[in-house]
Amino acid sequence: SPFTRTSLFLYIFGLQLDKIITPSLDADKIVIADSYWYKFVAKMKVSNQGDKLLMESFESLSKPDKIIFIDTSPEIAYQRKTTFNHFEANGKADNFIPFQRLIRNEILKIIKIQNSHLRLFRKTQIL
Repeated sequence: SPFTRTSLFLYIFGLQLDKIITPSLDADKIVIADSYWYKFVAKMKVSNQGDKLLMESFESLSKPDKIIFIDTSPEIAYQRKTTFNHFEANGKADNFIPFQRLIRNEILKIIKIQNSHLRLFRKTQIL
Protein backbone atom coordinates (compact mmCIF):
# COMPACT_ATOMS: atom_id res chain seq x y z
CA SER A 1 0.00 0.00 0.00
CA PRO A 2 1.13 3.62 -0.42
CA PHE A 3 1.22 4.08 3.37
CA THR A 4 3.43 1.02 3.82
CA ARG A 5 5.84 2.11 1.05
CA THR A 6 6.01 5.64 2.46
CA SER A 7 6.61 4.37 6.00
CA LEU A 8 9.32 1.97 4.84
CA PHE A 9 11.05 4.59 2.73
CA LEU A 10 10.94 7.13 5.57
CA TYR A 11 12.47 4.55 7.90
CA ILE A 12 15.27 3.71 5.45
CA PHE A 13 15.88 7.36 4.64
CA GLY A 14 15.86 8.21 8.36
CA LEU A 15 18.59 5.63 8.92
CA GLN A 16 20.65 7.13 6.08
CA LEU A 17 20.20 10.60 7.57
CA ASP A 18 21.08 9.51 11.11
CA LYS A 19 23.95 7.17 10.27
CA ILE A 20 25.53 8.65 7.14
CA ILE A 21 24.34 12.08 5.98
CA THR A 22 24.11 14.04 9.26
CA PRO A 23 27.41 12.74 10.73
CA SER A 24 29.16 13.47 7.43
CA LEU A 25 27.78 17.00 7.28
CA ASP A 26 28.69 17.54 10.95
CA ALA A 27 32.27 16.54 10.02
CA ASP A 28 32.24 19.16 7.22
CA LYS A 29 32.25 16.53 4.52
CA ILE A 30 30.52 16.90 1.17
CA VAL A 31 27.57 14.56 0.75
CA ILE A 32 26.31 13.52 -2.66
CA ALA A 33 22.99 11.67 -2.74
CA ASP A 34 21.50 10.13 -5.87
CA SER A 35 17.98 11.56 -6.30
CA TYR A 36 17.58 12.18 -2.54
CA TRP A 37 13.86 11.68 -1.77
CA TYR A 38 12.56 13.53 -4.82
CA LYS A 39 12.33 10.56 -7.19
CA PHE A 40 10.40 8.41 -4.70
CA VAL A 41 7.84 11.14 -4.00
CA ALA A 42 7.52 11.97 -7.70
CA LYS A 43 6.79 8.32 -8.53
CA MET A 44 4.21 8.10 -5.74
CA LYS A 45 2.48 11.28 -6.93
CA VAL A 46 2.51 10.27 -10.61
CA SER A 47 1.04 6.89 -9.62
CA ASN A 48 -1.74 8.69 -7.69
CA GLN A 49 -0.40 7.33 -4.41
CA GLY A 50 0.89 10.61 -3.01
CA ASP A 51 -1.11 12.26 -0.29
CA LYS A 52 -0.75 15.06 2.24
CA LEU A 53 1.03 12.83 4.78
CA LEU A 54 3.56 11.79 2.16
CA MET A 55 4.42 15.35 1.17
CA GLU A 56 4.48 16.69 4.73
CA SER A 57 6.75 13.86 5.84
CA PHE A 58 9.29 14.35 3.10
CA GLU A 59 9.16 18.15 3.02
CA SER A 60 10.21 18.15 6.68
CA LEU A 61 13.53 16.49 5.77
CA SER A 62 16.67 18.57 5.41
CA LYS A 63 17.04 20.45 2.15
CA PRO A 64 20.21 20.07 0.08
CA ASP A 65 22.39 23.11 -0.54
CA LYS A 66 22.57 22.35 -4.25
CA ILE A 67 20.90 20.00 -6.69
CA ILE A 68 22.52 18.84 -9.90
CA PHE A 69 19.89 17.46 -12.26
CA ILE A 70 21.32 15.54 -15.20
CA ASP A 71 18.49 15.78 -17.68
CA THR A 72 18.62 12.68 -19.86
CA SER A 73 15.63 12.24 -22.11
CA PRO A 74 13.45 9.18 -21.46
CA GLU A 75 14.09 8.09 -25.04
CA ILE A 76 17.86 7.93 -24.49
CA ALA A 77 17.40 6.24 -21.10
CA TYR A 78 15.12 3.67 -22.77
CA GLN A 79 17.78 2.89 -25.40
CA ARG A 80 20.40 2.34 -22.67
CA LYS A 81 18.29 -0.06 -20.60
CA THR A 82 18.14 -3.81 -21.01
CA THR A 83 15.59 -4.56 -18.28
CA PHE A 84 12.74 -2.60 -16.75
CA ASN A 85 11.29 -2.92 -13.29
CA HIS A 86 7.75 -2.12 -12.22
CA PHE A 87 8.68 1.16 -10.54
CA GLU A 88 10.55 2.53 -13.58
CA ALA A 89 7.81 1.86 -16.08
CA ASN A 90 4.61 1.83 -14.02
CA GLY A 91 4.19 -1.88 -14.62
CA LYS A 92 5.06 -2.31 -18.32
CA ALA A 93 8.17 -1.57 -20.39
CA ASP A 94 5.96 0.16 -22.98
CA ASN A 95 5.06 2.75 -20.32
CA PHE A 96 8.69 3.65 -19.58
CA ILE A 97 9.01 6.79 -21.73
CA PRO A 98 5.70 8.48 -20.82
CA PHE A 99 6.06 7.49 -17.15
CA GLN A 100 9.61 8.86 -16.95
CA ARG A 101 8.46 12.14 -18.55
CA LEU A 102 5.83 12.52 -15.84
CA ILE A 103 8.37 11.73 -13.12
CA ARG A 104 10.85 14.27 -14.51
CA ASN A 105 8.21 16.99 -14.52
CA GLU A 106 7.11 16.11 -10.99
CA ILE A 107 10.71 16.14 -9.68
CA LEU A 108 11.23 19.60 -11.15
CA LYS A 109 7.99 20.80 -9.48
CA ILE A 110 9.11 19.41 -6.11
CA ILE A 111 12.52 21.07 -6.43
CA LYS A 112 10.84 24.38 -7.27
CA ILE A 113 8.49 24.08 -4.26
CA GLN A 114 11.51 23.34 -2.05
CA ASN A 115 13.22 26.50 -3.37
CA SER A 116 16.39 24.50 -3.83
CA HIS A 117 19.33 25.79 -5.85
CA LEU A 118 19.08 23.78 -9.07
CA ARG A 119 21.68 23.33 -11.77
CA LEU A 120 20.14 21.61 -14.77
CA PHE A 121 22.45 19.84 -17.22
CA ARG A 122 21.28 18.79 -20.65
CA LYS A 123 22.77 15.81 -22.44
CA THR A 124 24.98 18.04 -24.60
CA GLN A 125 26.64 19.84 -21.68
CA ILE A 126 29.80 18.79 -19.92
CA LEU A 127 29.73 18.77 -16.11
